[in-house]
Amino acid sequence: MGTWEEIGRELLCARLERIREETVRDAFRQATSRISDGDELTEDDIDAMYRAIQEAKRATEMAAGTSPETAPFPDPWDFLDEDGREAYLEEVERRRGH
Repeated sequence: MGTWEEIGRELLCARLERIREETVRDAFRQATSRISDGDELTEDDIDAMYRAIQEAKRATEMAAGTSPETAPFPDPWDFLDEDGREAYLEEVERRRGH
């Protein structure tokens, strides 16, 4: 049995693989097949492509959130009291002055 981190990595990998192999591929394959056959895209085709893109986007955001290089930094305002905020703003203004 793996660690929680290993299990999480496996789950994320499986989700990304599924999206790559199934979700996006299938939605776009249907649309390209329809176009190749000389047919027009339907509203369902467009909706399927949008849903596939949204699912890929959510998975990408989840992957980015787990990556230390891309995880957002916390807002310093959440950690500063009134004096710290004032000192921070003064330092910003001082640096802008140069």
